[in-house]
Amino acid sequence: QELEYDGAMDWGWAFPVTREYDEVLGDFKDFGKDRNDLKTKSVDKETSMAEKILLPALVSKRGDLIAHGFETGAQHNLVLIFRLGYDITLNSREYGPEMERFKAYARDFMAYAYEQSYARRIDVLEKEVKATEKDLKQNENKIDGLEKKVANLNKKISQESDQIKIDEFKSEIVTNLADRDALQETLPGLKAQIDNLTSNADKLRTESHQYQVAIADL
Repeated sequence: QELEYDGAMDWGWAFPVTREYDEVLGDFKDFGKDRNDLKTKSVDKETSMAEKILLPALVSKRGDLIAHGFETGAQHNLVLIFRLGYDITLNSREYGPEMERFKAYARDFMAYAYEQSYARRIDVLEKEVKATEKDLKQNENKIDGLEKKVANLNKKISQESDQIKIDEFKSEIVTNLADRDALQETLPGLKAQIDNLTSNADKLRTESHQYQVAIADL
């Protein structure tokens, strides 16, 4: 895609992103470091670059590898540009073979960025599942504790002859049973929430796999 960046018309490989640019630019930094030991710097909120680098697998000349976010309508996109000079970038007309290799590089980064995006979203859901499971377990333990208290109070009643104390025990039983019933009412909702969160995480895993397959065919 050709677009205007930093006062010049540049060619690059672009793909859609569905989130804020700071995350995908963070992925760009990690990808460059892990794959090519690149040092990137932030230019602005939409742009990061690795300056005066040499990527011999792409091109024999040094240049700036730029990741720039831009919008088309409501769609957020990221474009990778390899700038050889102020107004010279890799392009299909003058650098056909290099541009094809750059496409493979951009495709690999797209796969990495999508994988990381889904991994973050799945991680959020998994943490919510664990938190909800903890709430469920705590409520179940509280219910068990209240039922044990009721059983113990009934045992005390059976052994007590003082009517005043019996009435106190009965009153305490009523309170404990009300607390138990209130907690029991929360269980179906918590279980449904766990099922829903788990289902959503599974759907994201399926989507992530589908995207990886689709990206590999680009």
